Amino acid sequence: MTTREAAQKRIAERLAGEQRIQAGGRAQELAWLLIASVIVSLGLSLAYLAKSAAFPDLQSKLDGGQIVNVNGLTRPAELLPYLGDIPSGSERLFTANQIVSAIRTRKLPNVGTLAKIRVAEDQIHGKLGFDSLAERMTRAVPRGDNPKSVALLTPLELHNIKPFLTVRSPAQFRNAFLTSAALFFVFFFAVHVFWRYRGFAGDNLILPAVELLCGVGLMLMISLRDPLRDTLMFTEFTQGIVAGCVAMAIFSQLNYEKLMGRYSYVFLLATVLLGLLLASPLGTGPGTSDAKVNLFFFQPVEIMRILIVFFLAGYFAANWDVLRDLRQKKGWLAEHFHLPRLDYAMPVVAGVVVALAIFFVLKDNGPALVIGCLFLILYAIARKRVLGAMLGFAIIALAFYGGHKIRFPKTVADRVDMWESPWRNTVSGGDQVAQSVWALSTGAITGTGIGLGSPSTLPAGHTDLILSAAGEELGFIGLLGIFLLYGMLTWRSLRIALRARGSYSYFLIVGLSLIVSLQLILIAGGLLGLLPLSGVVSPFLSFGRTSMLANFITLAIVLAVSSRGTDPAQVRNFGRPTYLLAGMLALC
Repeated sequence: MTTREAAQKRIAERLAGEQRIQAGGRAQELAWLLIASVIVSLGLSLAYLAKSAAFPDLQSKLDGGQIVNVNGLTRPAELLPYLGDIPSGSERLFTANQIVSAIRTRKLPNVGTLAKIRVAEDQIHGKLGFDSLAERMTRAVPRGDNPKSVALLTPLELHNIKPFLTVRSPAQFRNAFLTSAALFFVFFFAVHVFWRYRGFAGDNLILPAVELLCGVGLMLMISLRDPLRDTLMFTEFTQGIVAGCVAMAIFSQLNYEKLMGRYSYVFLLATVLLGLLLASPLGTGPGTSDAKVNLFFFQPVEIMRILIVFFLAGYFAANWDVLRDLRQKKGWLAEHFHLPRLDYAMPVVAGVVVALAIFFVLKDNGPALVIGCLFLILYAIARKRVLGAMLGFAIIALAFYGGHKIRFPKTVADRVDMWESPWRNTVSGGDQVAQSVWALSTGAITGTGIGLGSPSTLPAGHTDLILSAAGEELGFIGLLGIFLLYGMLTWRSLRIALRARGSYSYFLIVGLSLIVSLQLILIAGGLLGLLPLSGVVSPFLSFGRTSMLANFITLAIVLAVSSRGTDPAQVRNFGRPTYLLAGMLALC
């Protein structure tokens, strides 16, 4: 007689054997990683060659004193020849002293940082020859309890002096580039080696696809800025990739069905707490926007999306069959429509309420749309009917329309104004859609070439408009390749969901794949003028360490589920809704 313990042991041994066989298939992943690395290496080389083409001339100017590296200054006198726009000699010397003092405290990341150096009233009071500063000081307004102060350099003075200044030498840029490129490849291959060591049996194509997308993002971060005068965004972008690779290696090793399935409402509580903190005075927006996006040093919305998926996965895994089978029996609507019992329809209500709360409290339509769509699509899959979800979409759309009409939130209303009239509007910075269309048209079919376009002229080209920057330099063909990579990631994720061992894993993976695809659909629609700009990022392409880390964790969870084996029951229960969802996403 076979005991239950012996049977479980044999099952565990069989599963371990299956995983070892699948893990041996990581040779496919290695082959694709090598191909991806060759492509990325070529792109990075082209970007570097394009940005460094003027280095010989710039180096000769640095050696000849025609331009100066501000961070290399040791004496104020070295800066005086470049301050000719300041008429007074004493004021020129004072300005040079202030700049040198500032760089002794902290090296400047870019020349534009000089605009942040301020002069207090007591620093110039009673001093002769400070006519310009004194005159500007009379018009200054005190800021709270702080004394009156003015910028050391006027915008015109900074504009005129900027061509003669750099913040690094060509050699420093080259070293930063080589270091970032090396870290990029080392950590992607380190993840592969770690999985081989652990006998990991996850999907073989996801990591190479992510490397390609991140590689394109790294190329664009190099292209977007002046190599000697601007902040090296590609170094911080690489830091996000490094952190993401580490997170992917760790989070891919967990059994989420076993560890998280019972704690769905804990994730909901954590989401609510993060939302309240973000809505409090601690939350801030980017620049002068009234949207609440930043909390301390990170963007909690990126984490909130994942936490909400954990909650929804637990709820729908426990109730999907009830939502399909039990009907509301009382009322006129119940007589004519197949409605679920009201107590089981609460996810639709909750999804709409959460989306509207994010819209009106955090004043940001991007996260509201992503989270609202996430709730409603998962509900439609669980119900195997779309009527309730369509009603929820209609309510959200009406609320957004009402918010635009009453001009609240202001940032969202401005985005709708830009959408309605991209070529002529009165919104501050309202040329984003027009600039996006111009960039895409400039790239045409084949693009201008990596590093040879003008993506630096795009507003928010490193975040919201990163796809437009890619379209300018890589053309339609390059954009098509990027979207094919995203499509492959979504298809592989949905395929993994259908083969997941339990309903919880199924809903978890579908929800996570929706996070990636919905963000892409919303931002791509905004860049083309088909939808209002939403402020969401393009996964793995846009600048942002929090979003990069969250996206790596998202796919790490997908990979973890893919390594746990298959259950044919999921295909029977959710096959048709999943294939329909895949078709809709592909159509979008």
